Amino acid sequence: GVLLSQPALLASATAFGNRFGTNNRWVVSVPAHRIAGIMVLVRSWFHNSPFEIDPSVGGARTFQAAAFAATTMRAVRESNGDGRSLMVSLVPTQIARLLESGSVGIEALQSYDLVLSGAAATPQPMLNKMRELGIKVSVSYGMTETCGGCVYDGEVLDGVEVEIRNGKIAIRGPILASSVSLDA
Repeated sequence: GVLLSQPALLASATAFGNRFGTNNRWVVSVPAHRIAGIMVLVRSWFHNSPFEIDPSVGGARTFQAAAFAATTMRAVRESNGDGRSLMVSLVPTQIARLLESGSVGIEALQSYDLVLSGAAATPQPMLNKMRELGIKVSVSYGMTETCGGCVYDGEVLDGVEVEIRNGKIAIRGPILASSVSLDA
């Protein structure tokens, strides 16, 4: 496990909000016990943003385009009523399933003001297709130890420093996990 302090989580939520706005509604479509799902919930809580949960979260059902589209449409109706931007965090495998599903998945993706793609490399052909279809996508880089995404579309979040040292990525900032020392 990784120890993420409350200040680190809030620093990440604040920096994300500074970049992408805080008047949002989220659709939770990634596991809530992994950092991507945790950060959707932290951002929602910190910015007082409502969220909808896709039926696949929790593992009782597999991720399916039709169910995701239905969840998305509920969130769209709510966002149309209160003027909030609609956001979702997905992994490339989910995006691929939505694109392969045809109009159901594509129209759902087109409904979002921001689709975050992360947790694995997003293939360039997939990004090209999404952009051709008018899907607003942002590619994130990060890990549990950085409270999830700390770089979006190649730009680091405010307060985060990234450099390459001897072929290794070095990251500094308030979004880092706490150091824990365990004695044997």
